[in-house]
Amino acid sequence: MSTATPIARSQDPTVVLADLRARLQEAEDTLAAIRSGGVDAIVVDGPEGEKVFSLAGAERPYRLMIERMNQGAAMLRDDGTVIFCNAALAAMLGSTPESVTGSNIRAHVCLDMCENLEAILEEGARGSSKRELRMRRSGGTDVPTLLAISNLGRENAATLCLLATDLSEQRRREEQLENSHRTASAYAEALRRSNEELQDFATVAGHDLQQPLRKVCSLAGQLRQAWGDQLGEEGRHIAERLAACAERMHQLVDALLSYSRVDANPDPLLPVSLERVMRAVLADLEISIREAGARVEVGRLPEVAGDETQLRQLFQNLISNALKFRRRDSPPAITIEAHRRSSTVLEVSVRDNGAGFDMRHAEAIFRPFQRLVSETECPGVGMGLAICRKIAVRHGGAIAAQSQPGAGSTFILRLPIRPVRGHEEEPAAPVATLATK
Repeated sequence: MSTATPIARSQDPTVVLADLRARLQEAEDTLAAIRSGGVDAIVVDGPEGEKVFSLAGAERPYRLMIERMNQGAAMLRDDGTVIFCNAALAAMLGSTPESVTGSNIRAHVCLDMCENLEAILEEGARGSSKRELRMRRSGGTDVPTLLAISNLGRENAATLCLLATDLSEQRRREEQLENSHRTASAYAEALRRSNEELQDFATVAGHDLQQPLRKVCSLAGQLRQAWGDQLGEEGRHIAERLAACAERMHQLVDALLSYSRVDANPDPLLPVSLERVMRAVLADLEISIREAGARVEVGRLPEVAGDETQLRQLFQNLISNALKFRRRDSPPAITIEAHRRSSTVLEVSVRDNGAGFDMRHAEAIFRPFQRLVSETECPGVGMGLAICRKIAVRHGGAIAAQSQPGAGSTFILRLPIRPVRGHEEEPAAPVATLATK
């Protein structure tokens, strides 16, 4: 940077001549500096004070490049004076390049950010520095900015390069995201409270209904036993229907309680052997399997992280479902296999040769109290598969069904694989029969 000052006025020709010679030497030195690239701009004193004139020369391609940048850019003297400013930085400051050029960068920073700016200038003069601060627009509004300053490493002049990134849009999006998170958290908390209230209601209602239902069943039995002869055929029929309705209500309440307990005070997910789970399920269903003349084949099942009680309930429901909805012309055949679909997903399939169903009902069968056949055809309340899905979801997985009328059904359970020592990527063994006819 070169500074031109007014020529001194004097009546002494010798002094004037000496002053002119000094000015000439200074001008020659300035021209030499300009040619060598050591001068970026000239400050000229005038009636309106100092004005800065930047120079075009060897740096013109560089300046053309930063002028067309969308990011704010400027060149500074080591004292913070702006000797070049692109349009993007001027727009960020709500001004024009001509107005910003010649000003000090300190004039464009919020007062409480001055200490940060001094640190950036000091660190930038030694190499480079980057910090966030707030700059001040000409209209008085703040602009959150990421400011980076680097020393250009000029030999003949200390010149700093400034890059300014407007963070306003980023801050706006962060605020929107923060608001979304707060809203989502509020909804999640409201949903949690609602679920707790529903679970409490289901538990209390279930327990409160159980005793009257048991009483109704008992009284209906006593009525048939003690007064059966006096009731007549129609009276006995009414008493039987009364007992059947009470028993049906008792089953519905039990199913509702089972459904609500899946998420109520859940046990932690611990390493569980699915083979041990399956052996226990087959032992529980041994009589039903024998009576149906069914054959159940189970392949190698890995160890997973889960709730053993709930997994037993899930597989018991699926196998009971296969036994219940069997074809009348052939004994049930049920195959259970596990496959690793990826490093994170285990797929367990329960396939049967039963009656099957239309795929239009593939989602409906997992809804509470949904039935595809009447109770007279197959007993039950329509909660078994709904409980299966809730257990699968509680374990972080999912369950779906594939079927065709008359061609059997396949229920596909997908569970996330969690690392369990001794069972990483263990291949499935050939199918082994654990329960047969």
